[in-house]
Amino acid sequence: MPIPKPKPEESEKDFISRCMGNPVMVDEYEQDQRAAICYSAWRRAKGEKVLDWRVLNKIVEKFQNLFKITVEEGDKYWRVRIKDPEHFDPNSLRTIDINDAGTIRAIVGCPKGKFSGGRCSVGTEVQAYLFDVGAFTKDEARKWVEGHQ
Repeated sequence: MPIPKPKPEESEKDFISRCMGNPVMVDEYEQDQRAAICYSAWRRAKGEKVLDWRVLNKIVEKFQNLFKITVEEGDKYWRVRIKDPEHFDPNSLRTIDINDAGTIRAIVGCPKGKFSGGRCSVGTEVQAYLFDVGAFTKDEARKWVEGHQ
């Protein structure tokens, strides 16, 4: 689908208005995406360097996936992984209680290469949170992690 191009004597305001109201553009794109495309078309026509919106969308999607909270179901616990276990020295991994009731626990460990003689030279990091399935729903576990990042 061709994206509208500015006319030779058209002002930025007039072009953006025409581009945003273009029936094909309205049908194909949501307002925010349409605005980004129209402004990019204006800048490109004026010789400015512009990041392709398709590339930007892929970057944003990958970034959002980094922070996506996935709750895995187990027999006793909901598990929310924060970091890949491969990031840690396997001999350093420990499970600790986060609350007094023991219904929230965390697997903590030392990054690879920083654990020697039973000690971590940089401090431990959370690998995953564990939520007692009898005390938390899947959604409550996700919300707790969102609130404590």
